Amino acid sequence: MSKRVDVFLLIGVIFCAIIIIGECSIYAVDIYEYDVNASSDGTKVQYSVTSSGSSRFDAILFSDADKVDDVLIFKDERYDSHYGQMKDNNLRYIFDQPYLAEQYSKQLEARGVKTICSDSKGLYDYLNDTMASPNKHAILVSSYALPQSVYTGDENDILLKWISNGGHLYWVGSEVGRYYHSDDGLVMVPNNQMLFFNSNDCINVSDIFVAKNEIQNGFRESLSLQNSRVTYGMKISSSDLSIGYEQDGYASVSFVKHGMGEICVIAGCSSLEQMADIGQIIASGVRSDTAIVEHVTGNACRGTVNGTFEGMGDVAYLYIGGIYTIRGGAFNV
Repeated sequence: MSKRVDVFLLIGVIFCAIIIIGECSIYAVDIYEYDVNASSDGTKVQYSVTSSGSSRFDAILFSDADKVDDVLIFKDERYDSHYGQMKDNNLRYIFDQPYLAEQYSKQLEARGVKTICSDSKGLYDYLNDTMASPNKHAILVSSYALPQSVYTGDENDILLKWISNGGHLYWVGSEVGRYYHSDDGLVMVPNNQMLFFNSNDCINVSDIFVAKNEIQNGFRESLSLQNSRVTYGMKISSSDLSIGYEQDGYASVSFVKHGMGEICVIAGCSSLEQMADIGQIIASGVRSDTAIVEHVTGNACRGTVNGTFEGMGDVAYLYIGGIYTIRGGAFNV
C-alpha cells in the first residue's frame, strides 16, 4: 500500500514540476515578437510588419524627412533649485526631470531611436563633440532654463551655433530660451524669441490652454498625435510647419528653420499623450519641409504583412499599436 502511495506521490511531484517549469519558461522568455522594416530598390519602397498577436499598424512614406541617429535628453540637475522663482513668474507646469528623461527614453527606444540622458556637463560635451556635423543629432529639453555653459542669450552661444550648423532642438513645456541658470541664479533673456525664431510674440503665454481643432494636413491622423494643449505653443503664422491641433492661431506642435538646423516646439504639459507624441514626432524624422506621400493602415495577425507604397519618398516610418505604440522605426529609403 505504501509503495502505491509513493508512486502516486512521485507522479504528482513530477506533474507539478512540469507545470512550474512551463510557467517559468513563459514568463522568462519573451513570447511576443514585433518588428518593422522598409527598404527601396530605387523604383519602389517596400515595407514589412511582423506581429505575434493581432496588431494594427501604420506605414507612412514621407518626402523631405530625415531621421536622427541619436537624441540627448537634457536632465536639468538645477531644475528644483529655481522652481520657486519660476512659479512666481507664472510657469504653468512642473516637470519631474529624472522621471521624464526615463519616460522619453522608453518612448524613443521603442521606436528605434538611441537616447542619451545627461546633465549640464553632458549637454555641453554633446554639443561640442557633434558641432562639426550635427544634422543627425537632436536635443530634447523639458526644463524652463538652460545652463550658462551652452546658452546666455547671445547669438554666439554654443547651442545657437549648433542649431545653425544643422542640429535639431526639441523644446517641451515652457517658453523656449526664456531663462538660463547662472552661477548667481536664474537669469531672464528678454530677446529669447528673436534669437530662436527671428520673431517676437510668437509663443503662447496667454490663458489659451486646450485646442479644439485638428490641423488639416494629415500629420495628426497618420502619426496618431493626441496632445491638444497649446500652452507655450507657437503661432502657426510664425512656423514653417505646424501639426496636431490648433486654437486661436497657436499649434500643439510646430517646426521652425534656424540656419541649417531646426527647432520643434511641443506645447503642453507632461501627459502620457504628450510623451507618446514626442516619441512619434522625433522618431518619424518629420522636418519643416516634410510632406506625406502615402499613409497605409492595416492589421498584422500572428505573422508578417508585406506591402509596397505606390509613390517614392525619403523616409518610411512604421509603427505598431496606434496610440499605444509597441514598436516603431524610421528607414531612409
